[in-house]
Amino acid sequence: MKRFFWIVAIIIVLIATTGAIYWLGFRGNDDEPLKSGEAKQAAVTDLKAIIPTPQDPTLDLTQELLQETTQDSAITLPSYYFVSKASVPVYVQPTENALVDGTAYYGEKLRVMEHSSEWIRIAPIYQMDEGEEEVSQWVRMSDLSTDAVSLTGKKWNEVLSGYLFKSDDFNQHQERFIEASTELLESKRCRLYDFEQVGGWIKSLNHPDDVYFTYCGGIEVSNKVYLNTTTGVVF
Repeated sequence: MKRFFWIVAIIIVLIATTGAIYWLGFRGNDDEPLKSGEAKQAAVTDLKAIIPTPQDPTLDLTQELLQETTQDSAITLPSYYFVSKASVPVYVQPTENALVDGTAYYGEKLRVMEHSSEWIRIAPIYQMDEGEEEVSQWVRMSDLSTDAVSLTGKKWNEVLSGYLFKSDDFNQHQERFIEASTELLESKRCRLYDFEQVGGWIKSLNHPDDVYFTYCGGIEVSNKVYLNTTTGVVF
């Protein structure tokens, strides 16, 4: 019988202790007990502190757009282009309806002063007369390459032959004419414009039969360049 009373007493003590712990823990240090609504709010607050709030998907999209914008702004446009066709027209305005102000030739390096859509400006802006429309020199980027073109190979031979085919005895000395002309172009002594104006190489009447000449940089006697087609020597 005494054993029964001891068991009951122990159970009562355990229940009382648990209730006291719950009551003290629930109230904390507040003087007034929490109302039922406040208790629910406190529980929700605790859950928010434990469970992270999902990130707004629009924030991810915004961050991606910012990254793309930053990457785009970091893209550096080329400062130079190279003419990749036999010749391309140079316009006074960035449109094909504008007047042509010159020609750029295959392989020539063009420094960019301004980009405008599919065009580049390669000269300063100026006015012919006060009050007139501003003009400059513009070239289409579709006619250009960002890499230097090669002055060797089949394509180059075709391009250069298009400027030299009017030379005297072209079929007989084609290889020599191409070699000498390439050498003059690489050294910047001549431009394709020169061969276009002169028509290639002309047979010399003041030298032996195997000597031909052309003009580079002008049509004065001092601008004459000679080629000995037998030896390949340019002088």
